[in-house]
Amino acid sequence: MKKTIAILLCLVAALGLFACGEKGYAHGSTDTVLNIGSHKVPEEIYRYFLLNTMDEMTAKDKECFVGNDKTAAYAELDSTVLASLKDYYSVLDLAKQMGISLTDKEKAQAKENMTLLRQECESEAEYEKNLEKAYLSEYVAYKMGYNELLYTAIYKTASETGKYFPVDGSDVLRFAKENFLFCRQFVIKSSDPAVDTEAQVKAEAIHARLKAGEEAAKVLADYETDGNVVGGYYCFAETEDFAALDESAVAALQPGEISDIRLDGEGFHIIIRLAADETYLQENLGQSVFESYCMHHLIEMQNEIKDAYQVKYINKKSPESYR
Repeated sequence: MKKTIAILLCLVAALGLFACGEKGYAHGSTDTVLNIGSHKVPEEIYRYFLLNTMDEMTAKDKECFVGNDKTAAYAELDSTVLASLKDYYSVLDLAKQMGISLTDKEKAQAKENMTLLRQECESEAEYEKNLEKAYLSEYVAYKMGYNELLYTAIYKTASETGKYFPVDGSDVLRFAKENFLFCRQFVIKSSDPAVDTEAQVKAEAIHARLKAGEEAAKVLADYETDGNVVGGYYCFAETEDFAALDESAVAALQPGEISDIRLDGEGFHIIIRLAADETYLQENLGQSVFESYCMHHLIEMQNEIKDAYQVKYINKKSPESYR
């Protein structure tokens, strides 16, 4: 739901739009589409997730909802929307379970933020147009923001109090050592690796040296003047993808294991899975480690709630009819 989140952040969160109550905000259709646990999901909230998901899917494949594959596409749409709705409502239930609600100060600020949102638009028509562009009624806009603010309060309470899981001692570091991925990757770049014999020979020579036990840093140093050979040390808590390096490729290896030569449009890749570096974790990723640890536990708590949900559709229509 990257696009959905992006739209919400641009239109809502950037201006601090959060719920301060449910009176005085314009609704879309409030007809119930389905029940999720004890929650009756109104059409205006269902429509928000549905249409943003459809737009995201068609951006990847313009023909996904036509032709022979449309049945699979609609099944994926249903599954994605339901997952998003469960995420949304599980935040409300988790807050209730933890006894968390917004403070008076947050509610007061939220009311001011709603006013600021309108003031950013030159007219009421522009305000309404911006909401509709993101498939938001005014009510849904503040409900989405409320959900985000509530989750922030949940995280703050859980991470600061230690009431729901330990937040100090060795637990955090142990989690990081078990879950963070460390590796080194060599990339022998090529514009056409399928026929680039020179790059292939170079990749095979590097791979043979690594398999023979040579230090990766020493091997890389021998190619420091070769602009087509690059390498780096990575931890998946802090780095963006690098030349087709992905988590699943690293996770498939055991610590100390060297991958086969992998080929894609970037060139030839060799990945070395490394053992977790405790010193590196402590010196460089202290806050990232802690945040990942806390989020891991909160997600587990949410999953327990979501797994218990019973779902029943009440008045589901064809996706196109919600436009």
